[in-house]
Amino acid sequence: MWQIVLANFLVITTCSIGIWANLRLCWKLFKITPYTKYIQWHTMAKGLSNVATMLVFAGIQIPTMIMNCSVYPEIVYRYGGALAGLTMIPARLNQLCLSFGTCYIAFFPFRQISDVILYSSMGFAAILGLAIFSIRIQSEQCSFEFLASTFAWTYSDGKCAQIVVDFVFYGIKFQIYSGYFANFLTFTKICVDVLKKKSFVGNQELANRLRKTKIRLAQCVIQDFPFLIDVTVQFGHELRRGNYSDLGFLLPFLFNTLFWNIGHTVDGLTMLFMLNVTKKVVRIEDSNSN
Repeated sequence: MWQIVLANFLVITTCSIGIWANLRLCWKLFKITPYTKYIQWHTMAKGLSNVATMLVFAGIQIPTMIMNCSVYPEIVYRYGGALAGLTMIPARLNQLCLSFGTCYIAFFPFRQISDVILYSSMGFAAILGLAIFSIRIQSEQCSFEFLASTFAWTYSDGKCAQIVVDFVFYGIKFQIYSGYFANFLTFTKICVDVLKKKSFVGNQELANRLRKTKIRLAQCVIQDFPFLIDVTVQFGHELRRGNYSDLGFLLPFLFNTLFWNIGHTVDGLTMLFMLNVTKKVVRIEDSNSN
């Protein structure tokens, strides 16, 4: 009994903090932002994706876990899982775009990323999310649902669902590897600039750009780390092929519910914190220039 109470407390806490942090982030970005248009839009899109995902989590998980039974018809769980997938896929792609955007700024500090790249990258993320959504709502064989018996998000045993989960898993791996490759390039460029003391040769604007790029790099690395948790989806998927009843609800709940909630919450808190740090740096730069 205490395990169920603890699970409910953790889900309610992470959902509440995550929704607040991401909404706060979007509101601050909407009012005024120290970011370029490309970084601003992808950060806001990622925050909104996190909000939508966690609202689905809260609406599906919390009532089901409190009542300890299925409180909605099956179609509600199926559409809820499809909607969560619709928002989670663009969030991962937006994170990848942020990593590459930071890398671009490090190498070309005075060149703006074109609007064509911005709109194309955001449009591709939205289209891919809609494609996954449309596949998941086709039938129960493609579904991704929250089970009251295990407190875990679970793919159905149908062949369609297995194809989708494999595609999503390899997509996550691509996002992680590509993101960290871009972060490594950014880190290398920053090290080269510092060693050459390029930022101290009478170019205050370049020095400011380098300082903000360091902050952006730290943010990308921290944000990418929670996404490593998504690799556990594959572990949970393998568990579901075995005898799940012997595991109780602890491992399924941890790997396929709680870690996802924590990932989106940490993501929002990181973006919000780094936004405040960047604003503070910009205010210091403005005061020094006056």
